[in-house]
Amino acid sequence: MFYTCPGLRCYSRPMKPIHLLSIVAAAVVLAACAGKDRDRAQAALSAPLVDLNLVRNAIPDVLVAAVQAPYRVPLAAGCAPMHAELAALDEALGEDVDVPASADPGLIEQGRVEARNAAFGLLQSTAEDVLPYRNWLRKLSGAERHSEAVAHAIVAGTARRGFVKGLAISQGCELP
Repeated sequence: MFYTCPGLRCYSRPMKPIHLLSIVAAAVVLAACAGKDRDRAQAALSAPLVDLNLVRNAIPDVLVAAVQAPYRVPLAAGCAPMHAELAALDEALGEDVDVPASADPGLIEQGRVEARNAAFGLLQSTAEDVLPYRNWLRKLSGAERHSEAVAHAIVAGTARRGFVKGLAISQGCELP
């Protein structure tokens, strides 16, 4: 919703109000969080600090190395070094597309997952709406540039993982 200005073009939009429901949802999510969910809640709540470039997501060393040389042949020969590098890449990137999916969850579990994702989405959206002119602040603080570097590292790591897997298969190594 944009402001209307008689005779002028206004490009600013009002900041979304933080609803009581959002605050209650944040409190419920934080109270119910444990382990991995706690990390998701902390990441969602720290969004304004990330936007101001006060908190940065560190790029793992294995991804930094992948950015520098994604198609470098491993120096050490054998399957063990390639398996170690693939394990490090899997830890940094998550599971690859060739990993079989786990058992099909039931409808109740799917409902829990959807409700949890909706709560975290609401929490993330509320935290991001705290700062007015968020996109400009991200550009001025350098947070946007860092986000692009993280995205580039993920792409390079994905290419590296595919290269190392192909190399391992060509040398007769079994994939873990």
